[in-house]
Amino acid sequence: MEILKQKSIQEYEAYLLFNSMIMYLISFVILYVIINRFFGLNMPCEYKIIYGHQCRSCGLTRGLYNCLSFHFKEANTLNNQSVFYFLIIIAQIAFRLLIQFIAFRHMSLIKSKYRLLFGADIAALIIILTFNIIMYG
Repeated sequence: MEILKQKSIQEYEAYLLFNSMIMYLISFVILYVIINRFFGLNMPCEYKIIYGHQCRSCGLTRGLYNCLSFHFKEANTLNNQSVFYFLIIIAQIAFRLLIQFIAFRHMSLIKSKYRLLFGADIAALIIILTFNIIMYG
């Protein structure tokens, strides 16, 4: 009964919740890369074991760690997509922090423009995925 009495979540609040969840996911990825590197939890690639050659993500964790250490050439040798994904993660962090900053300062702006923000978010995702397919196959 308590659930029925609760006010339904507004659409802009759902978008801000989505934004926060993406930030937590990005933070988890960065934490995973760092913990994996320090504790040596490297798991063997099942694709490589079965088919005998590397998959598209082989070396990505080590490559992202090298990007965090600003060793971009070494990261590119481990996996040629490491620098690309690193730049996407940095752009996502900047975009999500900007949205959170605007939300805390000017909630009325978020309420009135959340559809535009959500559309820009989806458009950016489609552009990034298309660019990834064009560049890396």
